[in-house]
Parts: sequence; C-alpha cells; structure tokens
Amino acid sequence: MDRAAMFSLTYGIFLAGVEAGGRMNGCIINTAVQATSKPVCMHVTMLKTNLTTEMILKKGSLAVSVLSDDCPLPLIEGFGLHSGRESDKFEGVPYKTDGSGNPYIEQYSVAYMSMKV
Repeated sequence: MDRAAMFSLTYGIFLAGVEAGGRMNGCIINTAVQATSKPVCMHVTMLKTNLTTEMILKKGSLAVSVLSDDCPLPLIEGFGLHSGRESDKFEGVPYKTDGSGNPYIEQYSVAYMSMKV
C-alpha cells in the first residue's frame, strides 16, 4: 500500500450541532459521508466521550453544517478546542434550528443536513 495515498484524501470540516433538554451544543468533526442514496443515509464519526455525542445519542438527531473554506479559525477553535461541559459554545454565534430543533450555522457554511440516528 502506498501510504502517501492516505494523505491525498480530501476531507471537509463540519459542525455537528444538537439541542437536548433545552441545551445547545456542538463540535467540529471531519467525517460526514454519504453511505447510500436510496434511502438517503449518512455516516458521521464522533468521539464517544464528547458531550455533543452524548446529547445526540440521547435525542436521536443532529444537524451537520458543512463549513466553507473561508470559515474563520476562531469559530472552528470555539467548537473544536473547548468543552461544552464548561461553556456555551453557541454563545455569540448566529444560528438557526432545523425541524428537530438542532442548531446549524448559515454564515461560513455551504450547506446543512438534518439527520436522525
């Protein structure tokens, strides 16, 4: 196997958002891929110990924002380097909610997807 091929794969940066029990949280993920088209099925990869993961498993849904190339690093850092157990990650961040009440961002996002677990 040519290991250099692994470093040629393209990845996106995504923001997984959830609302559960009146609380919003989110985290940065780098894996959100289409698994099937009929029925539409996506796979996301989340760290099991994240508060966001715990909330998603409890609620059974999430919203995924596909971040744009011009997304500022401080926004990514806010959701990727800090724990939602210690701060409100959506404080000061403009967001909307999907039909399940999960937050997604429009600014610095090229699309969003609502998902059920």
